[in-house]
Amino acid sequence: MLAPEPVFAANPAKGLPPATLDSAPYALTHAPVLIDFALSLGCFNARSDGRHRVRFHGSGRWWNPSAAPLLADANHNLYLIEVDGAPEVEVRNVTSGANFTASLDDCLQADFGLFTQGLREQGLWLWGPVADAQTHGMSRRGLLPGEVYGFVSPDPGQQPQGLSRVLTKTTWRLDDAPRPANWRRPSPEVFTPTDRIEIAVRFRGPMTLKLRPANGPAPVDQAIGEYPSPPQVVIANVAFPDFLIETTGADYSREDSAGYTIAERRACLRLKLRERPMAAWLAGVRGGVLFKPSWDLAVPADAAEWEVLNPLTAVFEKQEGPTSPRESILWDKYGNAHAGNEAGAFARLVVRDVPASPLSSVAGLQALVPESDRNWGFWLDTAFVAAPGAATRPQGASDNPRLVAWDERVPLRRAELLAPEAASSLVVAGAFNVNSRDVDAWERLLTSATSTWSADVGGPWEARPLTGAWWATLPSGAQLAPFGSSAPVNLPDEELATLSPEALETVAAQQGIRQLPPAVSRRWAEAIVASQPSHGWPYPSLEAWVRSGLLEKSLHDSGVNQVLGVELADGPAALRPGHFLRAFGPLLTVRGDTFMIRSRAVSATGDAAVEVEWTVQRVPETQAIPALGRRFRVIRARIRNG
Repeated sequence: MLAPEPVFAANPAKGLPPATLDSAPYALTHAPVLIDFALSLGCFNARSDGRHRVRFHGSGRWWNPSAAPLLADANHNLYLIEVDGAPEVEVRNVTSGANFTASLDDCLQADFGLFTQGLREQGLWLWGPVADAQTHGMSRRGLLPGEVYGFVSPDPGQQPQGLSRVLTKTTWRLDDAPRPANWRRPSPEVFTPTDRIEIAVRFRGPMTLKLRPANGPAPVDQAIGEYPSPPQVVIANVAFPDFLIETTGADYSREDSAGYTIAERRACLRLKLRERPMAAWLAGVRGGVLFKPSWDLAVPADAAEWEVLNPLTAVFEKQEGPTSPRESILWDKYGNAHAGNEAGAFARLVVRDVPASPLSSVAGLQALVPESDRNWGFWLDTAFVAAPGAATRPQGASDNPRLVAWDERVPLRRAELLAPEAASSLVVAGAFNVNSRDVDAWERLLTSATSTWSADVGGPWEARPLTGAWWATLPSGAQLAPFGSSAPVNLPDEELATLSPEALETVAAQQGIRQLPPAVSRRWAEAIVASQPSHGWPYPSLEAWVRSGLLEKSLHDSGVNQVLGVELADGPAALRPGHFLRAFGPLLTVRGDTFMIRSRAVSATGDAAVEVEWTVQRVPETQAIPALGRRFRVIRARIRNG
């Protein structure tokens, strides 16, 4: 058993906050991908108090590619987004000569009477919120499985003027009264509507974004760098060019500070992940490339993944980002809203599973360890029916769904099942020998997990049950209602085969269930048996079997993941070896439960011989639960002379 991080001990179906499990070789990041981020800036002078301010909003898109919801904190925030290396701003009245310079990375700290700009406001930061109060079954506000969520922070509906920093204690005054011909400017700090104003924005170095999981309000008396939550994602060395804004006194002046809106922004510091085909998005998340905890855009490989826009031309981009699939694969129709009961309200791409706790040998590890890294293979040999390995293995508990009572006439109570002697009352129904060369036996195994399944009710489409043999490719999230889906999902392969390639790509990127046609299951069984001789058969242990590559080879040769010629290898609907192990791992062994041992002895003179034949069978344990599954007894013995 693996002891998970405390946050992963909760039910993932109700949602988990941003978290990282990192206990090598096991790793899991439950977090959104920041696809796009923009810091919109406006600089002006308020006539109400004469002060110079920068107003700013943050906007962008999150993508939760996990099969579990991603929860905001109790204040409805996912992250605190810290901007390190913000530029300095020089405002100059070209006409009068007045000017000042302020660093947005080291803002003025002072008491201005009605408000205080303190240590917390020394730099630029903002919350990455979930504004929509609709939870759609989550335990609190958050992002639904697969959801792309466009956000603007602060919410324009609640705080349209955005956030503010006072740049200097120096005040200017607008004089817009009619002026006689002999008018003289009282001081350089008095400006007129026709004065030429220049706002120069200079970067003293590259900028860095730090995404800190939300952990309550930011303390007023602390710098934001001391916020009690370490960064989960850092995007460093984002290089923006310096720029100059030329305007007039009339444009630079405003009646008061509260009338500003994001539509009046004058510059936009924006970076976004480069567009790519859907298969590349899916592969980037499943392979972990897009879940890097640290990006360094000074490194060419990292810089190639991102696009950094010019601060002035980015102003003309849509501030809400792409709102339809024609603009981007990762789009959101409504900013700061889920609208999950509307078909096509947002892009929905589910890629990664988040296993439930406890994380046991087979049921969780395939989601925690890259499939290219089979260091977890030894856990298979601790299962209930597995053969003991040559080396000492850690103790393992059984997560087998097919444990049945040894004597069906005696009902087992919960207290008895939890007792140390419970193993003496249980047997495995359906252990399977992976050394089998019987195609029919493999086919029966592949089609043996039969039941009726249906996703939860909710979303724009009616829940449709599947009856028979099916595979859960995203077990922790497959049952969740597909909110926001643009088309019905969780279709059997017969229906997937009727879709156009474009429609298939959309559906296959969302569903966590596969139901194979009987002919495909048969073809898979044939491919397994055909590949055994070239892949290490016979197998001395389950670890050797899983390391052999047999499952990968058989899945490829049988074309299980090819529908209409479209390879779904990186999508959530694709069947992979880990899905087989999740379904059947607890049942696997490398030898049968019942087998014969024959021994023949011949006398030295050769005139006499005896043959002993034992029939040996696995029986329930009489030991404690952690040592399940390795007791045998002779159930029949024959001695023959001849």
